[in-house]
Amino acid sequence: MKLPVSRRALAAAALTTLVATLGMAGAAQAAAPGPDLAVKINASKLVIDAAGKSFNIEVRNDGKGEARDVLLTIDLSKLNDKVVVQDKPDGIDCFPGEGKSWVCKLHTLPAGYLSTDLGVTLAPATPGELLGDAGELTATLSQSKDTPDANKRDNTARVHVALVGAGVDYRVMSVPNIEDVRITEDKKVTVAVDNNGSVTGAGLSLVMTLPRYARFGEKIKGCSYKDVAGDRQQAKCSWRTSVDEGGTETRIVFEPGVPSLFDLPVRATDDAPAGTNLGRATVEVGALEVYVPETDVPAEFAAPAGVTVKESAAPAGALKRPTDADPKDNRARFTVTTAAGDADLAVTGARLTGTVGAQVKGKVTVANKGGWASPAGAKLVVAAPKGTSIVGSALPKGCAVTGECALPAIPAGKDVAVEFTFQLDAAGSTAGTATVTGALADKDTTNNSAPVTAEIAAAPATPGPAVTPGPAGNLPVTGGQLTALIAVGAAILAGGVILLVAARRRRTVITVLPE
Repeated sequence: MKLPVSRRALAAAALTTLVATLGMAGAAQAAAPGPDLAVKINASKLVIDAAGKSFNIEVRNDGKGEARDVLLTIDLSKLNDKVVVQDKPDGIDCFPGEGKSWVCKLHTLPAGYLSTDLGVTLAPATPGELLGDAGELTATLSQSKDTPDANKRDNTARVHVALVGAGVDYRVMSVPNIEDVRITEDKKVTVAVDNNGSVTGAGLSLVMTLPRYARFGEKIKGCSYKDVAGDRQQAKCSWRTSVDEGGTETRIVFEPGVPSLFDLPVRATDDAPAGTNLGRATVEVGALEVYVPETDVPAEFAAPAGVTVKESAAPAGALKRPTDADPKDNRARFTVTTAAGDADLAVTGARLTGTVGAQVKGKVTVANKGGWASPAGAKLVVAAPKGTSIVGSALPKGCAVTGECALPAIPAGKDVAVEFTFQLDAAGSTAGTATVTGALADKDTTNNSAPVTAEIAAAPATPGPAVTPGPAGNLPVTGGQLTALIAVGAAILAGGVILLVAARRRRTVITVLPE
C-alpha cells in the first residue's frame, strides 16, 4: 500500500480541453433511433476575493443512437455587471453567437458519450464586489433535425450565479474518461483538483464510485474500499500528505488557483465484457482543513508539555473542516470503457491406455491465457482416436456423443476440464484431436488444438478346457466317447447286479428227507 501521488498541473487550459474527450466516448454501440442529449452546469458560485473559475459544462448523450451536428450554445446575456467573462469558452471550434453568446460545434456524439471538459470562465468584476446574485448562465444543446432528440427537457441547463464571501472552493477541475481498461493491469484515473477560493486549503477528501464491472487496483494508503449498490465499488480517501514526483512525502496544500493531480488505479473485473462502455463513475472532493502554517499554530491547537499527540488527533496547523463555497463543482462524472477483447484459449489433450474391450476416461483441458474472460459458448470438438469410440451413456455436461461441447465462460487465467469415457475397440497406437474455438479474437491459434493419443493392447487369449492325461500310450478320453463309455458302464453295472442276485438264488439247496 502506498501514499497517493500528486503533482502540479502544467496548465489549466490543457486540463480543460475538449479534444481529449471527443475520442473517448466509449465503445461504439449499434446505431439505433433515439439519441438523448443532456446538459448540466457544474458550478454556481464565485468567491468574491478570488480570481474566478471555469464553470464546467457536462454534455451527455443518454440515448441509444448517435447525435449528429451537435451544437452547444452558451448564453451570457442574462449575467449582470458583477461578473466578467474571461476569454472564449474552454474547448474547440467555438465562435461568437447572437448577442452575448458562444456557439461550440461538438459534431457527432455517440451513444453513451460524456464530457465535462467544456466550460466558460467567470470572475468577479472588481475586488471586494458586493455579494449577491450575478445573473443567469444558460447552456443549450441542439442537433440535426435528422436525429430528433428522445427527451428535449434536459437539453437546457440554467444556474443563477452568486458572489459569496471568503473561503475555500475546491473543484474537480478535470477527470478524463478512461479507455482501454483491462482485467490484468491497472489503469490510472487522474483527477485534477484546484481551489478557486480566497483561502488556502489543506488536505483532500476524495470519494470515487465505479460502474459495474470496474474495480480498484492497487490499494492506496488513506483509502478504504467497499461495495455499494450490490455490484459497484467505492473508495473513500482522506489524505493529509502525498508523495511528490521526487518521492518526498509532503503536506497537501491547495493555494488558490494552483491545481494538483491525484491518481487512483482501476481495472476491469474478471467477468467484465470486452470493448464496452461500462457506464459512468463519479468522483467528489473536499478540503480537510483550512491551512494554517505550522509556525503559526494557535495555542489552543498546541499539545501541552509531556502529552503525546495520537495519530487521530488534528495535525499542527489544522482547523475544523471548512464549508466549501460552491459544493456544486466538487463532483464530476466520467466513463469507463474496457479494451477490445482477446482471449488465448489453449488445449491440453488426453492419453488413453488400456486393452481392447476396456472403457477408460480421458480428460481434455481448455485454459484461457488471454486478458479477457472467454464468453460462454466456446466450442470444443474432440475427435476420438481410431480404434476408440466415445461412450454415449457417460457424456460430460454440454457435450454430445459426436465429441462436440459447448463450454461455459472461462475467466482470464482460469481453465475448464472436460472428461470423456472412451471404449477401446481395437489394438494399436493411434491419435485423435481436441480443438477449441471461442467468440473472442484469439491472439495465438497455435495452441487451439492438441492430440488425444491411444495406446491399446490386444486382449489376452481365452484359456481352453482343462486336460487330464490318460494311461501311458493311450489318448485321453473326451467328448462323445466318454458319454458312450458311461452308458456301457451303467449297463455292465446293472447286469452285474442281476447276475449277483441270480448267483445267490442258485446257491440255495433244497434237501428232501427220505420217507
